[in-house]
Amino acid sequence: MNNPVLNSILEEIKKLSFDEQLLLSKHLEHLTQHQDQSVIFRSRLAAIQSHKPEILNIASQYGISNIKIFSLTEDEGGRKNNEFDFLVDLQSEKTLLDLSGFMMDLRDLLSFQVFVFTKDSLKEVYRDKILQKAIKL
Repeated sequence: MNNPVLNSILEEIKKLSFDEQLLLSKHLEHLTQHQDQSVIFRSRLAAIQSHKPEILNIASQYGISNIKIFSLTEDEGGRKNNEFDFLVDLQSEKTLLDLSGFMMDLRDLLSFQVFVFTKDSLKEVYRDKILQKAIKL
C-alpha cells in the first residue's frame, strides 16, 4: 500500500489485542456494508481519474493500449460493490501474463478490486452492453 496514512493506521492496528482487532474488524465490515453505493462509485472513479498518468505508464510496460473503463449495474450482470473493469487492447506478441500483470499492478495502485478484459475475452451476452458503456480513460 502506498498511502502513508493507511500505513500508519495499519501499524497502530498491530498494537491492538486480538479481541480489539476482531471488534474493529466487525465494525469496519458493518461500515462498508452500509456505505452508500453511489459514494463508493464516485470515489473509485475519482481514484482512477487521478491515477491516469500512472495507469497509462503501467499499461505501456505491458503492451496495453486503448484503455477504457466500465461498470455494469447488477441488472446488467455487474457486481454489487461497484467494481470498475478495464477494457483494453493487447499487443499481439503479448500474453495473458501481461494482462494479468497489468491487472495486479492496477489493484496495487488503486487499492480496490478491478478486472481487465480484452474485447475477445468478454462474454458474448455482455459484450454489446460493455462496448456501449465503456468510456476512454
